[in-house]
Amino acid sequence: MRQTGGKLTNFGDPKFGSWLKEIDKIGNLESNSQYVIVNQKEFSQSIIEGYLEAINQVSKSIDKRGKEKTFTKLEVLNLISDAFDIAKTEGEKRIRKTKEP
Repeated sequence: MRQTGGKLTNFGDPKFGSWLKEIDKIGNLESNSQYVIVNQKEFSQSIIEGYLEAINQVSKSIDKRGKEKTFTKLEVLNLISDAFDIAKTEGEKRIRKTKEP
């Protein structure tokens, strides 16, 4: 990667994380901004758990509506959007927890 001054071979490289913190102007403006360097296995596990939690929550929401209920196209799109929002939030929470002492 030209901007780092060297060839980037691993996003988990601590040098890359340090460089990213230094050049990120948006992150520097946010009071709670932080980067977390996580190994690939922990990252993958956190993402999978986030998606599983999303599936469970959306499934419960569908079950509450009744088995005979039909869904409009907009309702399906909203369910999908909700699932991705839940997965993102849950995945981020789990990633942060992997680095807590």
